[in-house]
Amino acid sequence: MGFFSDLLGTSKTEFDPSRAINAGAEANIKAAQETAKLNQINEYNPFGSVTYSGDIGSPNRTRTTSLSASGQRQFDAQNRIAETLGIRAENLARFVPQDQFTLKGLPKAPGVDDFSADRDRVTEAYFNRAADRVNPLYDQRRKELEAQLANQGFSRGSEAFGRELGNFNQERNNAFNDLSLGALAAGGQEQSRLFGLGQAARSQGINERLLERGQPLNEVTALLGGFQTQVPNFGANPQVNVQPVDAAGAYGLDAQFANDANARKSALFGNVLAAGGKAAGAYYGARG
Repeated sequence: MGFFSDLLGTSKTEFDPSRAINAGAEANIKAAQETAKLNQINEYNPFGSVTYSGDIGSPNRTRTTSLSASGQRQFDAQNRIAETLGIRAENLARFVPQDQFTLKGLPKAPGVDDFSADRDRVTEAYFNRAADRVNPLYDQRRKELEAQLANQGFSRGSEAFGRELGNFNQERNNAFNDLSLGALAAGGQEQSRLFGLGQAARSQGINERLLERGQPLNEVTALLGGFQTQVPNFGANPQVNVQPVDAAGAYGLDAQFANDANARKSALFGNVLAAGGKAAGAYYGARG
């Protein structure tokens, strides 16, 4: 058996998948590092620069963005202004109302029946004032009419006297009806005026409350959005990936080599047995 073992052992092909995997991983890392060297190059433009330092693939690898002298001064000024505006916004934010918006405490919205007492008061005052001026005039005219009728020979109680006096009274009633309509119109105008004042007071109160509530917030928003710090745009950092090693392929190749070796062993062993069988047959045949 030692002869056969030695003979079969000579046909085995040595293949170490671990060494192949390590070699492949090392090659991939080296390829990634060489790619990074080609892509991660320093960049310079009128706004500043982007430079790389440190070893590729190490923790100390650094990408540094630097501005030009003018750009750095502008950037610093922008930051100072932004910081000042931010502090002011923070201080103003304390005055932004935190409670829910409400109309409580504002003048009541007037209704259609409001100020009716004021209307009636103005109506009565208008009528009384006009009547105080008109009544003496009509009293005087009545006396004059009665005297005129008497001078014309119409006695009190006669038909002609009553007719003239009736016409006079109708004229007076018409005048007072006109005064009543004027008084009603004056009362309505007063009610409408007061209604408009009530509406205006209500609207003014709402506007002032909205202003009081919204002004600090508007100022804070303006301060926060009024000045943005600008940074020049540079190219994106090139990305380099290390490809994984095909470990499964390496072990598959190892298995294929092993299968090929076993096949060769089996074929060789079969050939040896066949040759031995032939030799034995020849030997025994010769002796027989």
